[in-house]
Amino acid sequence: MYKLLIADDEPKIRRGLSKLKWEELGVEVVGEAENGKVALQLAKELSPDIMFVDICMPFIGGLELITQIKEILPNCIIIIISGYDEFEYAKKALTLKIFDYVLKPVNRKELMETVKRAIVTLEQNLKNNQYINWAKYQVHKNKNTILQQFLSDWLNGRISSDKVYNQLNLLNIDYSKINLLFLVKPLEIENKDTVKLERDLLNFCLENILQEILAEYNQALIFHENDVVVVLLPMKQEDEILNIEKSIKMTISKYLGREVVTLYQKLNDDFLELPDYYKNLYKQLIANIEYTPIVQLAKCYIEKKYYDQDLSLIEVSKELNVSAAYLSRLIKKETGMSFKEYLTKIRISKAIDFMNNPTIKLYEIAENVGYSTQHYFSSAFKKITGVSPTVYRHGKDEGI
Repeated sequence: MYKLLIADDEPKIRRGLSKLKWEELGVEVVGEAENGKVALQLAKELSPDIMFVDICMPFIGGLELITQIKEILPNCIIIIISGYDEFEYAKKALTLKIFDYVLKPVNRKELMETVKRAIVTLEQNLKNNQYINWAKYQVHKNKNTILQQFLSDWLNGRISSDKVYNQLNLLNIDYSKINLLFLVKPLEIENKDTVKLERDLLNFCLENILQEILAEYNQALIFHENDVVVVLLPMKQEDEILNIEKSIKMTISKYLGREVVTLYQKLNDDFLELPDYYKNLYKQLIANIEYTPIVQLAKCYIEKKYYDQDLSLIEVSKELNVSAAYLSRLIKKETGMSFKEYLTKIRISKAIDFMNNPTIKLYEIAENVGYSTQHYFSSAFKKITGVSPTVYRHGKDEGI
């Protein structure tokens, strides 16, 4: 039954309206109000589907009452029943989007027909609301799948750039805060601790691990594209990224027994350029893994433990179950660098990333990348870059 509320200051009118055969239309009179104040209170309590409202009522006039009703019950159908056949009232009522305007004395047949039309509108609104609610539920339930497909299509040029922002807004993605693209690729190399998983299940596990690690970043987007997991997130400082990178490698190694390679790139203000950033970064990532399995594992181990002051060739060779001499020859042959040179390169590369955060002192950076003293760190830094850490940082501050 649809609920009808009658608001009119004349008792005779209220009685007459309430005694019509509303039940034949599936309508029930749930309340009567003698003034606008009572009508507003009853509307809040009863949530009527249809209201008859007189324009001239004590305390709160009909037009003001309608304005307030529209705010609390936007789907309520309002039919004005008034003796005021004046253009200004009718014009004002139309601006409030009332359903109809019926003049007193009321023609019962005309009023019943008006209510029948109101019921048709209510039924259509109900269907529309049910569809909208269903659509919202489907989007919510399948948001990850929809998001995955959209981002994959975008990165691969299957969606035009003019539709990207519309899709982002529909999926409620606040892209304005995203400024970092991060790629994570699991290596095919397996060891005794490797958890054997099919590709789809492995991607699922990797995404869940990353979601846990990045839980504090509300705007982070995590999805997979072919053989890599793609992460889009907001970042402020370089040291944040390095800490996340370290955490990702450690956690995946711990729970899945797998090594991963990672690479990241800061994004500029034009988010539409994301596909180009992705393609370039993916090429770099693939280039970084074109080594034999032993050297690749050695690289991964070094990049996980570069901050350890005692990290040595012997430790890495024991971890990989090969001789130090054999590992040394392989690293030199494939990277063109000795173990020590490669380790130094990684440490200085990480140090440069830390320098983007002006609040971290040089001695702290030295400790963060595995040097026991700032002097030793400065010497290694100058050997790689040609300048001291102090000169490098000052030059960066000055835009050199």
